[in-house]
Amino acid sequence: MIKPIKNYIARKGHEGRVLACGILGGTAGGAIPGFIAQYIQRLDGGAQELGKLVDNWQSRANSLCDGSLDMLIDIFRTNANQVISQEGDLIANTNERYQFLREAVDALQNAGMFEKPVEFIRYFDQEMATKAFDVFKDNPTVSISPEGLAYAAVGAIVSCLAYDALTEAGKKAWQLGRRVVRGKNPENPVSVEE
Repeated sequence: MIKPIKNYIARKGHEGRVLACGILGGTAGGAIPGFIAQYIQRLDGGAQELGKLVDNWQSRANSLCDGSLDMLIDIFRTNANQVISQEGDLIANTNERYQFLREAVDALQNAGMFEKPVEFIRYFDQEMATKAFDVFKDNPTVSISPEGLAYAAVGAIVSCLAYDALTEAGKKAWQLGRRVVRGKNPENPVSVEE
């Protein structure tokens, strides 16, 4: 397993650059589980706070509307007083946000190792991700758990492949540019000498 990797690095003639890409990609990949854990904490904290409000409204719905929060929302929304009708919208929006956050936390906590990034994208919330990153950037963690090591390996491989692809594309673009300037491109036979 190690010999093909050594051959790949040596074949390229860019040993230091490939190694640096592998280290950077591995480090970034190994940090993904830590960031996702921070994101889950943010989602869960938000869900808990909103849950307190929803529980309060649900207890009012239990006593006034036979337990139907939707009925309580409709009572507020249909009230002629604009302040009270806006309260109905607030209850509905808060409940919707709470349900989303609870669903996101459950999905991410129950996701398998390689399902977490998919669920992260599925339940991406810009506000929560920004807050998670603000905390994460001050104290980034690279996990040495099996999950962290797997992500690090994938990150190293992907970064090396990206480096290889970009290097090859750069070489081809350089060669094409030189051929065009020299007038050897059949699509553009113009020469610099003309």
